[in-house]
Amino acid sequence: TTLDVVLEHRRGRISQAFRLRGSDGHYHWFLLRARPVIGSDGEIIRCVGTLIDVTEQKKAEERLLHDAVHDNLTGLPNRQLFMNRLETVITLARDDDKVRPTVFVVDIDRFKHVNDSLGISAGDTILLTISRRLHRLLKPQDSLSRFSGDQFAIMLLSEQDPARIAAVADAIRQAVRAPITFAKREIVLTPSIGLISWTSPQATAEDIVKDAELAMFQA
Repeated sequence: TTLDVVLEHRRGRISQAFRLRGSDGHYHWFLLRARPVIGSDGEIIRCVGTLIDVTEQKKAEERLLHDAVHDNLTGLPNRQLFMNRLETVITLARDDDKVRPTVFVVDIDRFKHVNDSLGISAGDTILLTISRRLHRLLKPQDSLSRFSGDQFAIMLLSEQDPARIAAVADAIRQAVRAPITFAKREIVLTPSIGLISWTSPQATAEDIVKDAELAMFQA
């Protein structure tokens, strides 16, 4: 540790962040800054410094890191995080036949009309409703992302059988089509869905998503 090095060489300064678990079960972060005091015999007689509670600073940093890779409205992973996860899964899939991801890209048809006619607040409410519905369809090993305004992506790992994958696609379609009530109005939407299953070891995350997006545009 930093302290061990300082003690061993009898010089230098300590600047070390660490966390301790409190009696309430929560962790608290501290920043220790200290230096050794050397006696006349060349030995360390004590260390002097400061210990600062930096828990709030750490929480702010964690929020910034979270916000950088998550959608602000839905809290879902954004495109960057989704692509990173997909690339990791593909790396695993190249060595494990049991890992075969399928990517869905789901676009809400004519969603701009909803925003224009009902307002952005209504649009946000509808997107939140759709994101919750889609999330309920998935299993823990699957991943849901918001790619852009009205576009979602799903990485399906829980199903490999083509018939089951088709059933998931149908469930997605039904989830989006189910009426949404807003301000005493019933809104019915439809999705365009593109999907592609990873089969080629040479295919990258970008390749799969581009193919799924192309299939979505052609749907």
